[in-house]
This record gives sequence, structure tokens and C-alpha cells, in this order.
Amino acid sequence: RIHGIGSTDKILLQVYLPNKTLIDVWVPDTSLVSEVIGMVLRQAEKENIPAGVLKSKKSDYFELRMHDEDGEPEDFHVDRNQPIKHFGEDGEYVFCVCYTGT
Repeated sequence: RIHGIGSTDKILLQVYLPNKTLIDVWVPDTSLVSEVIGMVLRQAEKENIPAGVLKSKKSDYFELRMHDEDGEPEDFHVDRNQPIKHFGEDGEYVFCVCYTGT
């Protein structure tokens, strides 16, 4: 069972891809970070982001990081096992998805 399925409350995430392309993704507020990464990858595919930008379709090869004010990812990733709603700042949810390859 996917954790976020069945939730009626959604939040808008703004996610920067590795090439700095920004995409918007609506997710159930109860979704775990690990699930959100998969949703981001699927949304990128729907938006015809070139395959080389993401390097993989496997969500395990990526981590989600908060987006710093200078436009770069924070130095630490957010916990994959936590609900995404715990990581917003002032009602905004801006992240970077980073390829780790592992």
C-alpha cells in the first residue's frame, strides 16, 4: 500500500531537477519522502524532461534536499521515511532532487 493514497489533502511541491529545471508536483500530504521522489520522477517523465537529466528512473538512486536560498541544495537530505509535510518552510515546499547513484 502506498502511504499517501487515500489522502484528500494535497500539497504543492516545487522541485528543482539536477539541471535546475523547476517542476511542480501535487502530492498527498501524508506521502513519505521516498514516495514523493518516485512521484517527482514520474512527473518529470510526463513533462518530457530529457532522460539524461535524471540519469535513472529508480527512485532509490535519488534523495530529496531542501532548496537553499542561494539556489543550491542543502548539504543534507531529508529522511526518506518521514511524511513530506514535515519539511515545508512557512507553508512552502521547495526541494531539489539529487542523483546519488546508490
